Amino acid sequence: MGKYVLRRLLMTILVVLVASVVVFTLVYFVPGDPVKILMSPESTVAELEAKRHSLGLDRPYLVQLGNFLYNAYIKFDLGTSWIRGTSVVEGLAERLPYTFQLGILAILVSSFVGIPLGINAAVHQNCWQDRVCMLIGMVCTSVPDFWIALLMIVLFSQKLNWLPAFGVGGITFLIMPVIAASLKSIGTLARQTRSSMLEVIRSDYITTAWSKGLPERKVIFGHALKNSLIPVITYFGPMLAYIVTGSIVVEQIFAVPGIGRAFVNSITGRDYPLIMGTTIILACLIIIMNLVSDLLYKIVDPRIELD
Repeated sequence: MGKYVLRRLLMTILVVLVASVVVFTLVYFVPGDPVKILMSPESTVAELEAKRHSLGLDRPYLVQLGNFLYNAYIKFDLGTSWIRGTSVVEGLAERLPYTFQLGILAILVSSFVGIPLGINAAVHQNCWQDRVCMLIGMVCTSVPDFWIALLMIVLFSQKLNWLPAFGVGGITFLIMPVIAASLKSIGTLARQTRSSMLEVIRSDYITTAWSKGLPERKVIFGHALKNSLIPVITYFGPMLAYIVTGSIVVEQIFAVPGIGRAFVNSITGRDYPLIMGTTIILACLIIIMNLVSDLLYKIVDPRIELD
């Protein structure tokens, strides 16, 4: 397993490097002048040219790309935010805990709600419990997270005044963002778990366990669930990636000062260093989360050879 992890981590460097080149190229060729956004409308042409020269934007594309790659991957310096005037690394380090907090809580809520829903639906196939669980899963999957977020703000913040609408603080500030970030994953996990459990429940060894008179809890959780988790784990990689990227919308709506919100602000402000720094961080997070998903295969079923 150690060689597999090392090989995947080495591949991460290549993937992040390619992603950085692609994003830098897209940002470079997007129409618009970031200097005009940074400077006041009354600035003269000479002032604009001086600012463009100080930022290095008057250099050719390959020169700018080479400077960025050298600073980022050789000197490990992501530069300074053009808007805030602070270090990109320090700014992202301050925002990263908020994104981690929101993402981890959303993953836990999705798992502890979606998987039991799927198990309950499979055990009571074609009964009212199955229909209710699948209806909940369908609603969670179909409803856009940003729409649910806005509805929760209107209902629980403006109408009932139960929860704060924006910002960060205690646990009450996390309730609505976590719900909005985890809804789609809850629905998908419920449907995936139900499908996998139904396939396992029909297996011969499960029929044998029932015929031996084993308790239902032991058959379901001791035998069926463990073997049905492999297809569910397959979804964990995309789910983790979705929660990270989906937090961009959630953080923007609830004014959570995480990486997602910084990414949106950097795009609207054409803050190239912050855009590239956020891209690198998000790419690393998604790749690492997919690696964790692959390692879970080995934990659930030791017979699987990762190499």
